[in-house]
Amino acid sequence: MGTSENTAAVVAAYDAFGRGDIEAILAITAEDTIWQIHASSDSPLNGEYKGLDGVVEFFTKVGSLLEFARFEMAPIAAEGDTVVAVGDQEYTVTSTGTVVTGRLAHVYTFSSDGKVAHFEDFEPGGDGAW
Repeated sequence: MGTSENTAAVVAAYDAFGRGDIEAILAITAEDTIWQIHASSDSPLNGEYKGLDGVVEFFTKVGSLLEFARFEMAPIAAEGDTVVAVGDQEYTVTSTGTVVTGRLAHVYTFSSDGKVAHFEDFEPGGDGAW
């Protein structure tokens, strides 16, 4: 797959996330994918999620722990098999009522068959929200 196809897949994944369509995200994700989440030190989302079951586990946690008010990813840039997106978000941690706002960055690495082989999420801030 090429740069434009990979970028389109990421844009479609963000659209799917906005609709709550996790199946559409799984459809572009490799079976042996690795997702790494680098969030605040006390976030239960931190860590490594392996395979499609791990991705489901991650989104299950997101759905049970957070309520999003805003999630916007732009710009999105790509070169070769790597796509990088930077954005802004605002969510409420449902267990504490704490509102977290801030920037975030995502890095996707695609395999030769056009699936997400590796994903990293970088979210500074949010310490003490949990």
